[in-house]
Amino acid sequence: MSKYILVFLISILLELFFVPQCLTQTNDVFEAFSQQDETSYIDAFSTLIKDSYSVPLPQGLAAACKNQNQVTATTVKSITTSMLSSNLQIFCGTETICTIPADFTVTMNSNLNIAALVLSGSLTWNDISQTSSDQWLCAGYIAVNGGQFNMNLTSKQGYIYIKNNGLKHTTIYTRAFSAYNAGKIHVSGRPLARTWSLLANRGTYGMSSISLLHKPEDMGWRVGDRIVIAPTMTSSRGNAEDYTIGGFEANNTIKLLNKDGTSSGIISSIFESKALFTGENMTALMQAEIINLSRNIIITGDDFQHVNCVNDVASGKPSDSAQADHCSCWTNINRNKCTLGLHTIAIGPGSILSLQYTRIEKCGQRGILGKYCYGHQRGTTIHGTHLATIENNVYNDIRGATIYIEDGNEMYNRIFYNVGICPWAKSGEKRGCTIPGTDNDQSDTTLNQAGLWGLSFTNYAIGNRFANNYNGMLYQEQGFESGRGQLSGLECLSFQRIGRLEGNTFHGCGRFGTYVLANVFPKKTDRSVDKNGLPTLSTCREWTTNGEDNGLPATFMHNIDYGNVFVGQYNAGDLQYRFHTSIENNNLIYWKETKNFQDGCSSHIADSFYGSGNLALPGGHGAFILENMVFNNQVHFESSHHCQI
Repeated sequence: MSKYILVFLISILLELFFVPQCLTQTNDVFEAFSQQDETSYIDAFSTLIKDSYSVPLPQGLAAACKNQNQVTATTVKSITTSMLSSNLQIFCGTETICTIPADFTVTMNSNLNIAALVLSGSLTWNDISQTSSDQWLCAGYIAVNGGQFNMNLTSKQGYIYIKNNGLKHTTIYTRAFSAYNAGKIHVSGRPLARTWSLLANRGTYGMSSISLLHKPEDMGWRVGDRIVIAPTMTSSRGNAEDYTIGGFEANNTIKLLNKDGTSSGIISSIFESKALFTGENMTALMQAEIINLSRNIIITGDDFQHVNCVNDVASGKPSDSAQADHCSCWTNINRNKCTLGLHTIAIGPGSILSLQYTRIEKCGQRGILGKYCYGHQRGTTIHGTHLATIENNVYNDIRGATIYIEDGNEMYNRIFYNVGICPWAKSGEKRGCTIPGTDNDQSDTTLNQAGLWGLSFTNYAIGNRFANNYNGMLYQEQGFESGRGQLSGLECLSFQRIGRLEGNTFHGCGRFGTYVLANVFPKKTDRSVDKNGLPTLSTCREWTTNGEDNGLPATFMHNIDYGNVFVGQYNAGDLQYRFHTSIENNNLIYWKETKNFQDGCSSHIADSFYGSGNLALPGGHGAFILENMVFNNQVHFESSHHCQI
């Protein structure tokens, strides 16, 4: 993929598996999925999705488009003039691939149900063109081939429904909504001032209302909207709960209905809300996240399907090209099937995928490379892309990594103010948010599933919150030292410049909150966007030509970790934690080896608040410096903790 792809995901909702309104605790213990557990995953699939939520479809849409027969024979028709969608429906029928050439426009004034759509011209869909309160477009795939797909609804409801009708496009493949050849997709729904808030007061058993930090009406939330309350238990042991908004009361209070909106909603667990003063102008908001799941534009489609793999590789790992094209068997990890939903993607130079105030569901294709959600397998994937914006989105029940930075060359992508909730306990019947049989066992399985997982460290992650994942965020060098996929051998991940990691909150994680793995020592190299994020490897060096330290110090600032097992990294130098709050983690910081800073004097941890836990401190080449610290309650110091291990 190219550095010129532009991706804008703003205030969207990505969700696959949903949460039940009322959960009872059991003593059953289940193992989260490892890479080889496909059989267990397939066998448990009905359990995994039994509480899943998808937006109820209009009766007409369900009757016309849902789970229809496979297309047995298709024709291709191309219009020769601009027209309304009502006329296009007559022209194309339901089993034709409709092609819209350049210079022609389709205006969406009615429902459209076709075999597939190839758009080199333009499609316009807005509140004025739409003549009914609900309107939909159904197709086996929507391929925006150099054209423009423009959808903007603020007062009406719109559905993009991707059918499982067996059609496969030569570039975007099956069940896809995609832009390529500089195609441009712009989808924007009713704006919300905020897509998430925090719990203002503790929620406990038996309560039928909750108070938020922000006024729901001012955020644009409405009666009838679906919301989820994030777990606040420690160590990936919590379960989320979901409700319907039944009404608004004083003091930012929401009256709860059950998830179907048919009776009063009763909280069946404990959801914490603490605001802890940690220093001058510093407060840790240890409060459950509340996310709004309702949008007026829905990208959805037919249910997931397990398909048999093609045994085209005798042994070992299938090639990336094979895995991207079809479900290819992978004997080493027991992959015999793939699990297919819809997927969205922008491909190639100049292509744009901009989704705002939109809900995506039933998406991702487990086992097919590059066919993600934008969540069955992963939420948002940033692959070979620079300068993308992922902002104010909410993610619920994503399998695998929630936000995934794929190959290691990605630079300066802006990941701002998103919330990602894993709603299931890792040892519960849902197995947390793990998934087997993908191309990356580190990011997706019980090894290291993470809210934010990235190979490239040179991106901006600011103001995000991740709850109840196995890892909150994981920047991983180990196992991918020289890059991944087509970039293998072209990167030096250990030496990459580190972008801003600031103002994030990671809580309730079964392993690490903040996590950097394993050898991270940022250096000055010639890596840049103009070079597609690839350095001249000869510039990846520990020392300058004059024999001086080539380090490029970086700082993680104003981040909050609580309720995790670990916080920190293995081996890292020229990396400082400043204004860090680490509370009630088994290990408030975990650090194996380090070095003196390049400037010769900076501290490793400064101006930070640590309370109730262990400091597993590093050995290495130099002094480990803690400066202007507050240690609260019982804090244990374990120096050089990894010596002789």
